[in-house]
Amino acid sequence: MKKKREQQTGAGRFISIKAKLLGIILPVVIIIVTVLTGLSYIVSKNVMKENAGELLETSVKGQASDIEAWLDQNLKSFQVAKQALEQTDFNEGQLQKFLDAYYNFDNNYPNGLRIADIDGTFYCAKAAQGVVLREPDEQGNYINNGDFSDEKDLGDDTGWQFFTADGGKASAEIKDNETLITTEKEGSADYSVQFVQADLPVKKGSTYRVSFDASAAADRTMKVGISAPDHDYKRYLNDTVVELTTKKKTFTYEFTMEDEDDANGRMEFNLGACGSTDAVTISNVSVIMTDGAAKEEKNPSGDVTQTEWFQSGLSRVNMGFTNAYTNENGEQIISACGMLRTASGKVRVLSADMSLDKVSVYVNSFVKMEDAEAFLVNREDNTILASRDTSLISKSLDETGNAFMKAVGDRISKDELSIAEIDGNMTGFQEIEGTDWMLVSYVPSKIVYEDLNHIRNI
Repeated sequence: MKKKREQQTGAGRFISIKAKLLGIILPVVIIIVTVLTGLSYIVSKNVMKENAGELLETSVKGQASDIEAWLDQNLKSFQVAKQALEQTDFNEGQLQKFLDAYYNFDNNYPNGLRIADIDGTFYCAKAAQGVVLREPDEQGNYINNGDFSDEKDLGDDTGWQFFTADGGKASAEIKDNETLITTEKEGSADYSVQFVQADLPVKKGSTYRVSFDASAAADRTMKVGISAPDHDYKRYLNDTVVELTTKKKTFTYEFTMEDEDDANGRMEFNLGACGSTDAVTISNVSVIMTDGAAKEEKNPSGDVTQTEWFQSGLSRVNMGFTNAYTNENGEQIISACGMLRTASGKVRVLSADMSLDKVSVYVNSFVKMEDAEAFLVNREDNTILASRDTSLISKSLDETGNAFMKAVGDRISKDELSIAEIDGNMTGFQEIEGTDWMLVSYVPSKIVYEDLNHIRNI
């Protein structure tokens, strides 16, 4: 009996030692795992930061190269015009005709070219005469009765019209600010059932947004497009299939008018030969000009020789860009300009304007790194030339009230242009060759490190 108790006591003593060992080893293991996890996080973060920095540097260099190529392409176009003007002794009529050829010639500078003499004589590109384009309504809509408030509009030559052809049999009714199209036979062509409005003015070089609400009694399709009845029904907005459901939905499309001005474009809804006769409801139709609307330039008020572009052009033999400025129309622009050599020796400057909004579009379209954004700065005064946030354009980095922007400005001023983490953003810098411009590209650090979150939370 005594021996048995000793064995039990020994067994109890053995369990107690095991527990003590676990009590010692387990905390040590936890500490080691925690330390290793922390080290893993730090090492991984540093590796990811280094890789992201290299990727951002490659991205911003590639982006800068694309911007330089785009700028060079435009400058070469201006330089060709400059050489033609210098090599040909135009009289005033020939000079005006030459400039007019550049009006709406390129979307990047839709107003074309202009020239001013040192004595203040001013020449500019003018729109070709002959095609008169009507104005839109107060909301900028070129569609008549786009809200279908006039229920008697259907069949009016200046409003909505409804046609059937090639076996199509259907009817249309404007009521309660909508048009209901009921089809009995869909016909053999898309235009077999057709709801249209002609007399739609479209201007060369301009971009338009087409928008409407539509639904159907059951899921089906129709086509929308804008055509040219006077030009063999060429398509300005290509026929586009619209997927309709029983729920009203807003559909929006854009197109740029690349042909000559046309006062008689035609908005078309084609419901024929699409495999369905289900009724369709259409409302809130609009066609609005959104970009590239070149307005004929007039002689500037005041002394043209004191304008930004003229003064800058006097200092350039070859075409180059001015700093950003606001023109007489309140538009934020940069100008390409340069001094013209003339046979008479008269001092002349050639110039063309480019909208900073347009520059911003190109700057951001060249972004190479996913989730990155970019803006363009003039190094002379840290003025923002291009940004996705158009409200920042023409402001200095200090004026934005943004800590990140201010810190970027400080680094540019100090010429500290290496990849850096600034105010929570991995940031890269790249000069645009041939200009005083600096491209700044950045990506939020939290995006760079988001894959580390699971390590941190272990």
